[in-house]
Amino acid sequence: MTVLAKVLAKALAADLALAAFIGFALALSQIPARAQSVADFYRGKSIDLNIGYSVGGGYDLYARLIARRLGGHIPGNPTIVPKNMEGAGSLRLANYLYTAAPNDGTVIGATSRGAAFDPARDSTPRNSPGSAAPIMK
Repeated sequence: MTVLAKVLAKALAADLALAAFIGFALALSQIPARAQSVADFYRGKSIDLNIGYSVGGGYDLYARLIARRLGGHIPGNPTIVPKNMEGAGSLRLANYLYTAAPNDGTVIGATSRGAAFDPARDSTPRNSPGSAAPIMK
């Protein structure tokens, strides 16, 4: 066997090994990923139900009534924990939910029915010290 034949044989073997590796990688990439089910995600967890008003008011009463039964209607039956975060007519809670709360479904909130529209009606500039409206990211 000549030197040229040996070099070509080695190159062909390396190319075949690379082709086999690429083929194997492509075959593995076609296996569908299995996502975690909703029930598996919420099983054993607690969901914080933040209430935008103080204890004893109407929104607090409604939210606590909902909290008693809501966990049974979510797959995995998580525990619902009501918490009060009063301030600025529930805009403090709305700002917390938007900017700081975990975005994984473990924190929800009960704000006033007009909390979503209050910033649109507010004539105070968003960056002024007296503004209670959420500051957008």
